[in-house]
Amino acid sequence: MKPLYYLTSVLLLVSTVTFAQHTYLGGTYSVAIPLVGIDNYITAGSFRGANFEGLKEINSKAAVGWILGWNVFSEKRVNEVYTNDNLTLTGTQYRYMNLFPILARGLYEFGAQDGTRPFIGAGTGVTADIAKTNVGLYSFQKTGWHFTIAPEIGIIIPLGYGSLTGSLRYTYGVKTRELDNISYLSVNLGMLWGE
Repeated sequence: MKPLYYLTSVLLLVSTVTFAQHTYLGGTYSVAIPLVGIDNYITAGSFRGANFEGLKEINSKAAVGWILGWNVFSEKRVNEVYTNDNLTLTGTQYRYMNLFPILARGLYEFGAQDGTRPFIGAGTGVTADIAKTNVGLYSFQKTGWHFTIAPEIGIIIPLGYGSLTGSLRYTYGVKTRELDNISYLSVNLGMLWGE
């Protein structure tokens, strides 16, 4: 849990500094496709995802911010074999993976400051991972924290008091002691509000 406390402290400090002026807060709906690492466990895409994010333009081309996210991957597998230590079970499995990325990010924006702004950027931080498998009356859970990097491309379109935002983000988390590496591609659509 120590990484979470340190990262939360850093995010609070960054948000205090970056929320002085020209700041934006918002949320996005996230649809994700599992890639290497996740697809060994769950092959189905996720339509259950959300991000809460903050952003501050520090000059006409650059912005910094943060993302707190949640993506849920799930899948039902019939007559699969599950092995955990000395226990082997065969039956219908319900597999779940909850991923909670906590990222600081930087963006480079194109276009006029008051107009439509395409951007490229990257985030870094950690992702909490809770992987759970239910087989009959048995339930097995593994948890871990992945160091994470997340490059992205996107666009911000001003709409009066707010802005429409959309992005395509690739999230990669390194292997932990308990869990394999994770990677997924997400499409994120939502709104930003601010000055």
